[in-house]
Amino acid sequence: MNDFGVIKETKTEIKKFFETNENKDTTYQNIWDTPKAVLRGKFIALNAHIKKLESSQFSNLISQLKELENQEQTNPKAGRRQEITIIRAELKEIGTRKTIRKINESRRFFLFLKKKVNKIDRSLEKLIKKKREKLQINTISNGKGNITTDYTKIQITIKEYYGHLYAHKLENLEEVDKFLDIYTLPRLSQEEIESLNRQIMSSETESVINSLPTKKKKRKAGTIPTETIKKN
Repeated sequence: MNDFGVIKETKTEIKKFFETNENKDTTYQNIWDTPKAVLRGKFIALNAHIKKLESSQFSNLISQLKELENQEQTNPKAGRRQEITIIRAELKEIGTRKTIRKINESRRFFLFLKKKVNKIDRSLEKLIKKKREKLQINTISNGKGNITTDYTKIQITIKEYYGHLYAHKLENLEEVDKFLDIYTLPRLSQEEIESLNRQIMSSETESVINSLPTKKKKRKAGTIPTETIKKN
């Protein structure tokens, strides 16, 4: 924006825009929003053009510098040394401009990210606050039936409740046994238990393998085909 050519080009673009679009059919909101988009595109195009010119100028100066340095080695001249000094100063100036531009671009990108992060943080904070309010216990009734909304008293009531719950031990186990005896739970017979615990015979394994279907089907990767199992 500090470049005179860029400032002049921007002023011309703004003047042209208002001459074309400022009329009774265009709302003030559109007149305010549209130039920003137009100028953003213009700045991007100008920035790309300036970078291209600088790159071309830098390459030309490097070529001139190399040529002059080669000539200076074979035939030293005071005037040529002065030209070399001027070209080196121009190259240094171009390098400085590039560095400043990169710093400014990094700063703008950092500010953009910071703005986005702050916006996300605020949204996340609101969401967490809303969720916490939804899950938080605001009122509670104690053992005497008294209702309280005080946060400290709510914590004390919850602490006392769970303290009493886990401190209480089962003293009358006979009642538990009676309760369980009401229901007849299925149990395995001795014969079924022995059948499950016995060793599996190799003939049984072969019988199961031979009974597997041999039709070709799509199988998952890593599975062994039935034909291979039967052959082995």
